[in-house]
Amino acid sequence: MGGLEMGSHNPEVHHAAPRCLLSLHERANGAELDGEGIQAWVEWEIEAMRWRVPVEIDRSDLDVCCQVQAHNSLM
Repeated sequence: MGGLEMGSHNPEVHHAAPRCLLSLHERANGAELDGEGIQAWVEWEIEAMRWRVPVEIDRSDLDVCCQVQAHNSLM
């Protein structure tokens, strides 16, 4: 289940990645392929594209994106 990848493949380049993306990513990638799982994937895909995060990003890279955003919001 791929999707259109937007943004850079380098997680440090993303301007902002809200922490809510972590839970969406976990739900989408841990779900069964039933109605609920498909809904979780679609929600993840929409938000990932909205925030210009590659849909196929690894969880660890997404965590780095969220930490960078949290650091930048403190400045």
